[in-house]
Amino acid sequence: MAVLQRKIDNILREWKVEEDKKPLVVKGCRQCGKTFSVRNFAAQNYDNVIYINFMEMDEYNIAFEKSRRIDDIILNITTII
Repeated sequence: MAVLQRKIDNILREWKVEEDKKPLVVKGCRQCGKTFSVRNFAAQNYDNVIYINFMEMDEYNIAFEKSRRIDDIILNITTII
């Protein structure tokens, strides 16, 4: 399948090679292809990918209840999966 090259693709590639990587936050208008681009990038660059849609999977919202620290959130999510 041919995929349209987007600016976000370059940003994602740059993010991947950063030494001091920070969490990735992707913002933009509705229906512009954010999720598609990130999922496509993940599939091409990583062997294991977990996709969690917090809008559709309310049970995952508890991962944020007690802490906003990324380590705590990841630990909480892994206990749910």
